[in-house]
Amino acid sequence: MSTDTSIVIAFLFFGLLILYFLLKSQLQKPNTDPTLNAWLKSLQQSFDTTNRTTTASLQQNYRELFSRLDQATTVIGDLKKEAGAFGEVSRSMKDLQDYLKSPKLRGNIGEQVLTDLIAQMFPKTGYALQHHFKGGQIVDAAIKTQAGILPIDSKFPMENFQKIYQATSPSEKSLARSAFIRDVKKHLKDISGKYILPEEGTLDFALMYIPSESVYYEIV
Repeated sequence: MSTDTSIVIAFLFFGLLILYFLLKSQLQKPNTDPTLNAWLKSLQQSFDTTNRTTTASLQQNYRELFSRLDQATTVIGDLKKEAGAFGEVSRSMKDLQDYLKSPKLRGNIGEQVLTDLIAQMFPKTGYALQHHFKGGQIVDAAIKTQAGILPIDSKFPMENFQKIYQATSPSEKSLARSAFIRDVKKHLKDISGKYILPEEGTLDFALMYIPSESVYYEIV
């Protein structure tokens, strides 16, 4: 039942209530006409029936209204919780983005991911972490093979990679991609010059580990 209908019923109820007391006062008069008295009694009985029906209807209406209010309150509370959760996720993502702005911190993440990956794939005797060369170079990991040591170094060329997808024009994107390619080539040259040392037992090639699938696919 709608709110407007409830208001109409309520006004009708109070109107009948006033009529009821007027009729009751007439019934209490000693000289009331018998025919009128019978009619008034019949009308009073009808009022009593209508009163009970109207009261029950109003009570049911109020119960439904309060139930809907409770449901609305619950929904609003759930929405607030979800909004808070989304806010926490948003803040966490921003914190992660800020964290990844530091090349050193990104390097630490890459090294840790590489370490975990190698530990799952090789026995402890089959690799060395932070392998030192005689010239002072330190490679993130060195896999021990029968043919020699395979150096692996983690690189995370993020700055210009992000600029590719933040670019607002084709020319900006092209410049960012060119800078990204230069970054990758520089990393490859550094790894080649520092860690491919056959005189110290390495193979004649090394690996660059990219701890990001999206960065990897941009390279290939």
